[in-house]
Amino acid sequence: MIEKIMIQLDDNQLDASRPHRHQGAETASIWLDCFPDNQMGRSLYLINGSNEILTWVRACPISSVTIDDNAFGGGGEMLCYQDVAHGQAVKIDQYDEFYDLDYSISVEVSLFSECLGQQRFSPTPRKGGLKKVGLVWRTTRTADNGNVTR
Repeated sequence: MIEKIMIQLDDNQLDASRPHRHQGAETASIWLDCFPDNQMGRSLYLINGSNEILTWVRACPISSVTIDDNAFGGGGEMLCYQDVAHGQAVKIDQYDEFYDLDYSISVEVSLFSECLGQQRFSPTPRKGGLKKVGLVWRTTRTADNGNVTR
């Protein structure tokens, strides 16, 4: 059973954890990242770096293992959080550094906010568990006419 944990990150922690793409022209406003966990190895958190409150967040871990030509899969328990504010991180999965290496692990995340509406994400599974994955991106690229697009 995964313990529900919500932590507050300061601006320095947010910037250190935030993924970038396209040579830094786009930054994630909502993303997944792992933090060390003394009990299990590491825990996966959804981080809200946007400027709005996520009304609700639901997450369900998904794992599979292949043995010879057979694949076996399963899901975990759903975790639900409400009113996830800017700078907050909510625990959605945990990984064992040894035993989970044989499993392809992902998570299905659904969230709702006033601006985004309802969104659903299913990152590509990764052996040993997910690491850092951007879910919602914001761009700071300059358009041809000199205006900044977001």
